[in-house]
Amino acid sequence: MSAVLFQVIKAINLTKRLYVVAVTAIAIAPRMPFDQPFSIGGNLSRGFRILLLIIASLNILRNIFVKLMPLSLYKFLMAIESSSTSFLTLLTPFLLRTWMSGRINFSGAQRRDKGLMPWVYLITTLSLTGAILTSVFSGRGKLGYSLWIIKKTSDAISFIPVYQTLRIYNGMTTQGGQYPGRGSILAQIILIAEYYALLAHLSDIFFKIMTFFDVMDERDSLFVAGLHANNHFAGYTRILCHSIMLNVLDETYQVRLPGSTDEQEDSQEQQNGDMEDDSRVTFVKESNTEMIALT
Repeated sequence: MSAVLFQVIKAINLTKRLYVVAVTAIAIAPRMPFDQPFSIGGNLSRGFRILLLIIASLNILRNIFVKLMPLSLYKFLMAIESSSTSFLTLLTPFLLRTWMSGRINFSGAQRRDKGLMPWVYLITTLSLTGAILTSVFSGRGKLGYSLWIIKKTSDAISFIPVYQTLRIYNGMTTQGGQYPGRGSILAQIILIAEYYALLAHLSDIFFKIMTFFDVMDERDSLFVAGLHANNHFAGYTRILCHSIMLNVLDETYQVRLPGSTDEQEDSQEQQNGDMEDDSRVTFVKESNTEMIALT
């Protein structure tokens, strides 16, 4: 590897770490009105914030102390970090369905347990298997390098439950108009980020398959470094968009959607209040009429 290429790869790796810090700060730093100044914060987004902070800490510490730890420990931490990132992307549709479940009635296939748990089991199993096998067979040529395909497959598949949940959310929040179900601007941005991450994962899978069959070269190069960097930025951009949506839902959790149970209760209370006011007005009119008749 040339000295120039080595310096370029070092710069790319530093940029990756800085981007992780930036995404984590954007996700965790915003304070809700009820949050303490130095707490993790959040209501609906609290679990997401905690897991993201753990993942970011592993990423930073693993790369800072890379020269001080055994290779096996480094690979193990990388496996834990990668698997946790896959689980984090599944946490968003779960929390979003949790938020929606208090406002609409889910069918059996849309419930959190029935709709998401098969995907959780599949993606978590593939992610852990790929990460562990890559760590075990690391340094054994193309085999160890290509086993990462299993992990990247789980990342690509995680697009499906997020996409399905967004469709439900968009159908609930944009029911009318010329294009019903299109979704809010924020939901559309998240969907674009999902497609970007999906294409990045699929391109990585394609490259590793081509490498396994000696169609492409796996040796370090600017192309490989750029491909890995794009994968990294796509994954954390996806996480960034998820965090923004959960934080926005946290901020607007008191907003009641048309047809929700809370709104129906408020409407009924308002009707009862109007009826009471009408009764008071009628009573006052009758009382005045009686007094005039007596005089």
